[in-house]
Amino acid sequence: CFYSSAMARVALVLAFVVLAAGALAGAFASEEEVSKRWAGPLLAGHRGAPKYFPEHTLASYGVAIREGMDLIEPDLVITKDGFLVCMHDVELSTTTNVADLPEFADRRRSITFKSGKSLTGWIVSDFTLEEVKKLRVKQRVAFPGRDHFTDGDYQIVTLDEMIAFVQERNKEFGTNAGLYIEMKHTPFFNDQGLFFEQRLIDTLVKFGYEIFDPIEAKKTNVLIQSFDPSALKRLRTEYKVNLKFVQLVDEPDWLLEDNNTRVFGDLVTADGLDEITTYAEIVAPWKRFFYTFDDAVMARLNWTMYRGSEIIQEARKRNLEVHT
Repeated sequence: CFYSSAMARVALVLAFVVLAAGALAGAFASEEEVSKRWAGPLLAGHRGAPKYFPEHTLASYGVAIREGMDLIEPDLVITKDGFLVCMHDVELSTTTNVADLPEFADRRRSITFKSGKSLTGWIVSDFTLEEVKKLRVKQRVAFPGRDHFTDGDYQIVTLDEMIAFVQERNKEFGTNAGLYIEMKHTPFFNDQGLFFEQRLIDTLVKFGYEIFDPIEAKKTNVLIQSFDPSALKRLRTEYKVNLKFVQLVDEPDWLLEDNNTRVFGDLVTADGLDEITTYAEIVAPWKRFFYTFDDAVMARLNWTMYRGSEIIQEARKRNLEVHT
């Protein structure tokens, strides 16, 4: 079945199931350890444990590791001075107190992505790391069930701080939590000369991860995911990174940010899946590909074109793993 009894392990963590049929293990794992790790479903702490602590804080990541998550998922964006920080959004006010700080009032502005989507607010790449560290993280108001008791207690963390923390907690708890890294809005940051891919590579190498060797890299306990096919292609072909890559697939009628002539639904057609096999090992469709709701989204889309079971079958024919 799509979800298994292993979901009981989610006890104190808001996590999601990763469906897989491949190889993933620690940075120096043996073949036997690799096989064991893929014996059943994998669980990822999505943004840590945001049910209980604000997303992408060390407290949130810590709960996810302590509760035995196989992977910890940091979303990455980039500051004005080129630091990778763990945040889901390009815009800061949704999960920080930036709107309450008078010194940053004049930073509010509007931007438009290549996909045509626009937003207004405080943009992370307008802030240096020093300025970002003045902010305090809070829970999203869009999720009323989340605990707001620690709003304002935590800073935004850099990827360096996050990796060091995960490695330290793994030693302390005797766990082997890996990294499920998502690069956010790579065209937006690269257009500003911030070199997203190179900065990520430099950080992983600095922390001792084998990312280049075609055999050893596949055993490394790190996956890289993106909604942007061009970013994954560059990592594979230009930078020769051989970690396992995950092509994320968003709502079927949304335009790709790197190519506004294609929509995400194109990626889960036969031709789209064939293309994904040339640069990634895993396809990860939006969760609503696998179950439906009677709401405006379903009414807007011809959902029969994107049945989750058919995607899984077609992906497996091509030796692609399926995550969600």
